[in-house]
Amino acid sequence: MGARHYSKDVGERRTLAFDGPLVPVAVATVCALLLEGLYLYSERPAVRVLLMCALGCVLVVGIVVIRALFGKNDDSHLFAHRVYPVLFVVLGLVVLFFSPPRTVPDEDYHYLKSYSYANLLVPGMGTTDMREEDRAFIETPDLYNRSYFNDYWGKVDGWSLFATHDGTVTIQPSEDEATRYGDFQVLDIGMDTPQTKIASGLGIFLGRLLGLSGIAVFYLGRLFNFAFCAALIILAVRLTPIGKSVFIAVSMLPMTLFLLASYSYDAGVIGFSFLLISLLLRMMHGAETIAPRLMIASVVVAMLVAPGKLIYTLMALLCLFVPNARFSSRKQAVIWKFCMLCLPIVAVFASRFAKIVSMSGINPSSQTGQTRRGAGYYFTLSDAIADPGGMIQKYLRTIYLRGDFYLTSMLGGMPGWFEAGIEMPWWQVCIWVMVLAVSAMQSTDDGQILRLRYRVGMALVGIGGFALAVLSLLFAWSFVTDKVIEGVQGRYFLPFLPCVLFALRGKTLRFDAQAIPVLLVAICGLSCLNLMQLYYAAIGGVPL
Repeated sequence: MGARHYSKDVGERRTLAFDGPLVPVAVATVCALLLEGLYLYSERPAVRVLLMCALGCVLVVGIVVIRALFGKNDDSHLFAHRVYPVLFVVLGLVVLFFSPPRTVPDEDYHYLKSYSYANLLVPGMGTTDMREEDRAFIETPDLYNRSYFNDYWGKVDGWSLFATHDGTVTIQPSEDEATRYGDFQVLDIGMDTPQTKIASGLGIFLGRLLGLSGIAVFYLGRLFNFAFCAALIILAVRLTPIGKSVFIAVSMLPMTLFLLASYSYDAGVIGFSFLLISLLLRMMHGAETIAPRLMIASVVVAMLVAPGKLIYTLMALLCLFVPNARFSSRKQAVIWKFCMLCLPIVAVFASRFAKIVSMSGINPSSQTGQTRRGAGYYFTLSDAIADPGGMIQKYLRTIYLRGDFYLTSMLGGMPGWFEAGIEMPWWQVCIWVMVLAVSAMQSTDDGQILRLRYRVGMALVGIGGFALAVLSLLFAWSFVTDKVIEGVQGRYFLPFLPCVLFALRGKTLRFDAQAIPVLLVAICGLSCLNLMQLYYAAIGGVPL
């Protein structure tokens, strides 16, 4: 049915109607939340389970009410520019405070690096200095523990808002403390890029300035990092002229939210990558001459993306698909594309030259090393050249044996450090795949598609990025004796995921209704359902 809106004419009957599957999806989502919530609460009573259930129902009903009162058949701005940012921030904050410290992959490493950046803002403080308060927090296993199955949920209720320890110490880890403090010794600006750490560092600095406790400082740093990265993504959604639903769906995946609401540098990489893609889409899609400020902004963002991880330099290749006719002159187009292709590479080599040499095998002394996996001989470029057939076989074997793991861990079906017992049920993983599929379709509120050549470019960059993400870990993490490429996780694919979805966005399939409200209903319901199940399992419930 078409939608009829309120009228001020007395003689006209006031009715509310909805087009598309919004109401059926909302009803099914609320029913799933209530049934799951009541079941989990009956099995193991916990207030947080009921809170997640209630939050999901409130968000879903709220979306339906907003659509009924203010929505129009072709209105994408209401939900993409106003409703989505609110829901995105709400869910992000819930995940931020829901996740115990250190339970996001590599968060302990990135927290210490952010702490070092915070130290740079204090005159006379060294990069390895730490407040006694924060050291006490780190050395409290019930609070600072990478496992969801710990005593955190029972202990956190008694934490203090303000610091109770005085003094500052310089951390010099002993052999027993190497795992906890080993990454704190050297601040490598090239590897730990400022653009992915400065926001969280500012949060830590402010928390210490206010005299907050160790756990409060930790969460304030998380909050600053989330606010910065969320602002980048919301700006990307606002700027893109096409495919807002794609950015919305990918940004609200469980794994994306877990990364954004943590210290992980993947949060900054995702935020800058989304912004770069949206800027390039703005340059591809249109007829007017490209403004100089847009050209400068795209080059700057490309230079910020590249040092985060070498493989994301591939996104700069999308500049080749921006038509020269969009520029005031051919010379201007050539200069801009040259800058887009060269300056990010220069930024990468300037910051990571030593690491690149190590991966190539040029420096034999760096070919062996001690990692969390143990000691071994790293696979290098020299090994690949000597046995290309063996490298290809290892690569294909990895894709075949680990493909399902990459998909699940990319969506967020395996949060934390891949603990057994907290995995997302497969039926929910399938629904998340359907959410992404709907976001890639034309709809009444997001109906434009890219030209075929642009879609080909997106496909090349997206698929190439997926391939390079796997290949990069062959040289950075895998030993020669490994049967498969080790160290690859699905979260590495998230910055490239919008490119793949844009490549799939064609004329064949169409969602004949407003897609963004339906997507938001499904995402809010699924997110709260997942958090409900995760908390239930974490406090000792039966794994689902």
